[in-house]
Amino acid sequence: MNRRTFLSLPPTLLLAASTPDVKQAKQTRRSVKTFEIAAIDRERILIRARSYLRQQPITITASRNPRSAGGLHDFSSEGDYWWRDPNNPEGAYIQRDGLTNPDNFTAHREALMRLSQSVPTLVAAWKLTKNRRYAVHAAKHLRAWFINPATLMNPNLLYAQAIKNKVTGRGIGIIDTIHLVEVARAATHLEASNALGTNELQTVKNWFARYLTWMTTHPYGIDEREAKNNHGTCWVMQVAEFARFTGNTKLTAYCRDRFKRVLVPTQIAADGSFPLELSRTKPYGYALLISMRWRRCAGFYPRQTITSGRTGQPKGAASLKL
Repeated sequence: MNRRTFLSLPPTLLLAASTPDVKQAKQTRRSVKTFEIAAIDRERILIRARSYLRQQPITITASRNPRSAGGLHDFSSEGDYWWRDPNNPEGAYIQRDGLTNPDNFTAHREALMRLSQSVPTLVAAWKLTKNRRYAVHAAKHLRAWFINPATLMNPNLLYAQAIKNKVTGRGIGIIDTIHLVEVARAATHLEASNALGTNELQTVKNWFARYLTWMTTHPYGIDEREAKNNHGTCWVMQVAEFARFTGNTKLTAYCRDRFKRVLVPTQIAADGSFPLELSRTKPYGYALLISMRWRRCAGFYPRQTITSGRTGQPKGAASLKL
């Protein structure tokens, strides 16, 4: 069983899939083909969707970071591991890797996370039931975030992961919009409901197209693309999904190629580990994070097995098959 198949298995089948018993492994593969997540998750999805129907859209304009250099419509966040310097309280913050500062501004991140949970759940409920009230409510969130001039978010992350008295924003802040990946995917499925008008849907796509331009041309975006660890992976994952949503085939192809020719040869070791993540102060969490992002990136290659020669590795390092 290759890595891509293993990562695509539902959790209840993972133990069976890892068995050395050939007969049982074949039965597991057959069960994957008939696995219906909609049937299993239907009740859970509908319970959550009904709760989201009672929640009105809350965008970043509902809260303001007093330390941000940006405006009302600019996303703001602060570097997780940066703290006041006890030897220079009024000076630039200093890094304490792995220790999250509880005084950081997090309201905009929390708003994005709520969006990434509510919209996909509502769209899933509409697909399961064809009840338009779910689609209509999902569309309400999209209008608030990407269309309504009074509440929309600007399509850039100029002020993300700021460090007090040091920088107003950083390229690594782009990881904060990983939550928009699920939103873009859900918006694609929502199109068939007609809950958004044609012009409205195009306006949402235009927002993502503008964000793509910023991600691929601004120095912050370029810095994040070139990151050697999970940040570089998250850039590829986001750009690929936003490009798919907006019909940008050039960027979609670019991400497919970058994953195969840059990320695979440089991020994963011969034993399947991610050395740069394991060197962090929270290796387990970072290893899980990048594994999930790689799972998404592996979806660029449906029904294919990709073998990539691993360059710059010790002699005898194995090739990687997805």
